[in-house]
Amino acid sequence: MTKRLIEPAEDPSFKPQVCSTCARERGVRGMDAYDYSPMQVLTGQPFGWYSGSDGELCPECMTKAIRAIRGQ
Repeated sequence: MTKRLIEPAEDPSFKPQVCSTCARERGVRGMDAYDYSPMQVLTGQPFGWYSGSDGELCPECMTKAIRAIRGQ
């Protein structure tokens, strides 16, 4: 199971992450509330938010990146 984010109301220091590709801020609802997991690729689930030392990717940009790699 993927980790769920803390609601902003629960943490006053909350600052949303920003997608390195499209500059969209990460929300707290829908797939934005979940982190990316490689299992999502294997099982066909919608992608969550990718966060790594190389930057952040929103679910939409992550989907585009995976499709580009697959040649779709």
